[in-house]
Amino acid sequence: RLDSRTVLGGVRELEARLREHPLWRGAGPEELAALGENVEKLVTLRLHARLFQGEEDDAERDRVLEERMACLHFLEPKHLDMPDFVCSPAAAGSWEQAKQELRKMG
Repeated sequence: RLDSRTVLGGVRELEARLREHPLWRGAGPEELAALGENVEKLVTLRLHARLFQGEEDDAERDRVLEERMACLHFLEPKHLDMPDFVCSPAAAGSWEQAKQELRKMG
């Protein structure tokens, strides 16, 4: 696994070298900020698979978690002493949106 300090150090070093390049010497703050963002994007795209790879035992931990969650499917917010406004119909949309975002992450 890549260490985040190593990656960040490499990004900062590349950014510093590019700022010293003759093409960037006269660049303003906005251009340099955009340069930094683009360097980060490039590194993230190139290293995505290595940066976000799962650990070997992630699949097993996910399976155990799914099993545990299935056992707790009967729980409702009222069982957790959550305030009424959290369980209101008005909050339902927020809960659904949160669920969708979590599913995208998985």
